[in-house]
Amino acid sequence: MTSVRRIVGSAAVFLAAWSTSRDAGAAGFASAHFGGEQGSVVATNPTSLYYNPAGMGFSDGNFHLYLDGEIALRSATWTTVAPAVTSNEQPNSQYGNTGKAALFNVFAGPALGMTIPLGDHLVVGAGLFVPFGGRVNFSKNTSVPTSYPNATISSGGQTVANPNYGGCADANQPVCPLAAAGVQRWHITTASLTFLYATVGAALRFGPLSIGAAGNFINSQIKDTQSHTLNGQIDSTVENTAALNVEGNNGSFAGGIMLEVVPDHLWLAGSYQAQPGLGPQTLKGTLNYNQGPLGYYQPTGSRPYVVDFHESLPDIARGGIRAKFGDSFELRAFGDFTRWSVMTNQCINQSSYGPACEVYGPGGGSKYPLGADATPKSSVVTNIPRDWKNTYGARLGASVWVKPEIEIFAGVGYETGATPDATVEPGAMDANNLLGSLGGRFLIAKQFYFAASYTQIQFQNRNVTTSQLANYSQPSTTQSGNGQYTQWIGVIDINAEKTF
Repeated sequence: MTSVRRIVGSAAVFLAAWSTSRDAGAAGFASAHFGGEQGSVVATNPTSLYYNPAGMGFSDGNFHLYLDGEIALRSATWTTVAPAVTSNEQPNSQYGNTGKAALFNVFAGPALGMTIPLGDHLVVGAGLFVPFGGRVNFSKNTSVPTSYPNATISSGGQTVANPNYGGCADANQPVCPLAAAGVQRWHITTASLTFLYATVGAALRFGPLSIGAAGNFINSQIKDTQSHTLNGQIDSTVENTAALNVEGNNGSFAGGIMLEVVPDHLWLAGSYQAQPGLGPQTLKGTLNYNQGPLGYYQPTGSRPYVVDFHESLPDIARGGIRAKFGDSFELRAFGDFTRWSVMTNQCINQSSYGPACEVYGPGGGSKYPLGADATPKSSVVTNIPRDWKNTYGARLGASVWVKPEIEIFAGVGYETGATPDATVEPGAMDANNLLGSLGGRFLIAKQFYFAASYTQIQFQNRNVTTSQLANYSQPSTTQSGNGQYTQWIGVIDINAEKTF
């Protein structure tokens, strides 16, 4: 299992991704929930290619073709109060930074798998999965005006800024159109996050023991937009927008075992899914800073960068037990450990200066301020501290066969959160969560099964008062993550399986 969130983080630098059942969870962007209640370390259907390749060895000896689709519903809010404006700041520097940010996003994703027996001992398989991914789109702040009649004038046939209008910095008539993106915009406005796994694997079974392995080719894509300023401070009067678009390819592997302790009644299973890229990964692309609209903000020019994006995603260890009682009842218990502690930061540097993306750590004193650029050529464009925690998840599920053709299943689970109060923010919100699921699997034609389920994931509300994000030095400082967080995710899973 692993849950949801790690969105829904884990990954974009300004990142925010969504998460939905994490096959790991964390900050909102781990979304491995394909297969629903029947996708786990103890599964023997084609989802076992990802969750535990050894499960293929206990398939029924037929060719299996499996198609899965998920529809995810995510609701989240962040309510915050901006700090008081100091005497050396513009009066409107915190304009639009107090209030509630909210989203309700709906998106879908597919999974595809097949397994083929080759002889009495070997089963091979292939599939496409998206174990990390998500979409984020925060609602607009409709209370913020986005235009003013006197912001621009016509001069020489061109539209230029009105010199008599102070724009967003105007103490009497401030209009800051970029603030309409919401109070969370300094962390994230929109995000698109996809980690596509093309997987091939095999399982060898000898009597009660099956051993499996799989290899993954991974295509990673991150797109993200947010507000930013050229010198990094949170100041609505000199606000710009930033757009990140990076991509890369790498690989990983998985391995597992499954043991039939009591024939046809009791199975034990364990698996390991390695980190994408087998460690820190680098994606390449562009980061563009775009100046605010004419008439409201001072012209600063747009700045394009060719960049490298650095982060580390976790490896996952899973274990479980499945017990069948007679022909009509089954219990499943399984859990996971996800090593989110590898997500220490997400860093972007200019590619032209080489691959280094280093910042100073704690204890360096005023000469080496925490979070400051530590590269010789000051090539770090931005760096987001994460310092996430390892997470643990546990699930309990049961199936009842009302008749041989109809299986009803349900499950409950609990998972810990990855993001600490010091670095949580609305682009990577996370918390301990509870989940419940209900669904059914039906034989609707000869050797053709259809299944549908719904999973509700409810996150614990968080009231954060000890955020450290505003206390770092450039290029790591950003808006404080203090405030109240709420979040829930619903996952509709529909799948069909045909055996030949």
